[in-house]
Amino acid sequence: MIQSMTGYARSERKDKGRVFVLELRSVNHKYCDISIKLPKTLLGLEGMIKKTIQEKFSRGKFDVLVSRNGSDDYTRSLVLDEELVSQYFNILQGLKKKFGLKGDIDINLLAGFSDLIKVAEVEEDQKAIEKVLMSLLQRTIDSLIKVRREEGKELHDDIVKRVRIVASAINRVDEIANKALSAYHKRLEERVRSLNRSLKIDTARLAQEVALIAERCDITEEIVRFKSHIKQFNKLLKEDKGVGRRLDFLLQEMNREINTVGSKANDADISIEVVNVKNELEKIREQVQNIE
Repeated sequence: MIQSMTGYARSERKDKGRVFVLELRSVNHKYCDISIKLPKTLLGLEGMIKKTIQEKFSRGKFDVLVSRNGSDDYTRSLVLDEELVSQYFNILQGLKKKFGLKGDIDINLLAGFSDLIKVAEVEEDQKAIEKVLMSLLQRTIDSLIKVRREEGKELHDDIVKRVRIVASAINRVDEIANKALSAYHKRLEERVRSLNRSLKIDTARLAQEVALIAERCDITEEIVRFKSHIKQFNKLLKEDKGVGRRLDFLLQEMNREINTVGSKANDADISIEVVNVKNELEKIREQVQNIE
């Protein structure tokens, strides 16, 4: 089943006290365009994320947003500098002894030295984080594919309905064209007789004139090609993905054929059907723009 290029999916996962959130949004685009926003500590995974998305999708503009622990870029912890504590303690002890100072060197005193406790970044296991993130990405991609397929089904059903309308109109054009030649022959003969009732009609010349008109107005090739395009179009609609460009190309070819039919066929009924076909092809084209 075909896929739409529009969709949104979000997944989150908890791992060792951290919360990873991944959002994936896609809209229409001629090519596969991927924009990724990552926390600074995860920037090294950008290439792998892009490659994974490119393997799953052929077209669309994708926005990927990864966050961890809310908006924090880093995982931090408090670290006590024990060596520095020891130095402070020894210096204070020395001062007490040298100058005969009173008072205890306790926790309250040492806590006043702000440089004893520092905020340090925790060295993380990048391989483990990569594994968690890629698992989350795959789950989000699966959700996005489901959403795009659901919308793709709606597009498919609407397009199939309109293609049937087009096919019926082309069949009517074919029927009208087959009858038009004999009707033209009859009208031409009646017109010649009305000019002069006593005039003897040259049947050979009349047949020659009709043949010239028939050659000029023959739309058989265009009808055959148009019907062939419809068959190819319906076949592509059954494929899974990556058919948007080919469907768009076939629509261009069908438009070219129907325009030729409209210019060659000298018949009011055919002109009406041509207008109907062009109208439906335009509606189909608008839908095809949403197909991957």
